[in-house]
Amino acid sequence: MGEVQLSGSRNLKQDERDAVIEIASQYLDKYQKLISSDASLHIHLKLYSREGTQKQYQFLTKLVAPGKPVESSDTNWSMHAALRKTLDNIGTQLERRFM
Repeated sequence: MGEVQLSGSRNLKQDERDAVIEIASQYLDKYQKLISSDASLHIHLKLYSREGTQKQYQFLTKLVAPGKPVESSDTNWSMHAALRKTLDNIGTQLERRFM
């Protein structure tokens, strides 16, 4: 089983951190089935807070598996949207490579 590593999350609440780990774990399971190998997912979060109360989230993700690592990033005002977009992009890259 692979692992999910999350960095840059000290500004998140515990429930937000847990949600990121849960979503990333689901995607990692899909990726491991696709590549038929163990892999690990490294997620780095950058949080931008402008003058208002709204925050902008940037996720930099890297799937480390045998062969060349796959990287993706996305920025969005919604944490879940940014995370899912970057993870979907990794899935698209894997499908191109392994299918």
